[in-house]
Amino acid sequence: MSNFGFNEEQAGKFAIVLMIGAVIGYIIWKKNKKRGKSYRNDNDWVRIFLLYWLTFTIGFWVFTKLIPYILITSQVGKYIFGGFILEISSKIQQMIRSERKNINLDKWFFIWGLLHTFFLFVSILLINSLNIQNILVSFVSVGFSITILTHLAWKLIYN
Repeated sequence: MSNFGFNEEQAGKFAIVLMIGAVIGYIIWKKNKKRGKSYRNDNDWVRIFLLYWLTFTIGFWVFTKLIPYILITSQVGKYIFGGFILEISSKIQQMIRSERKNINLDKWFFIWGLLHTFFLFVSILLINSLNIQNILVSFVSVGFSITILTHLAWKLIYN
């Protein structure tokens, strides 16, 4: 059986992380359903989650491609730059979804940029602790963990 570039220990850790993410998603969905909040249909939250997962994965990929060309030497500066790249990718996705033509650079843009900076740090720390060697799996894992963390933060801020 293929482990997608993982050894047995790494595959087990990665499977546990995915299961925890699925359980968190299910709990959030059930909680919203109990409160009477519902999406347009039951699969709409899945579509939005997958869109953000893809958006953050692509944003992280763009960030890794831009790192060699930026003149930031400190690690903290690189994480801040990455957080704002993720926020810009999120704003572009929101513009496409809602057919807006501009990005508002207000306080929420900077707050979410700093939150994405923290989420990027936590996600990379998680991927390094799992010792994932496959680059595609690491990009998808970072995108997934940033999506979960962003959703949880969004729930805390707006509910």
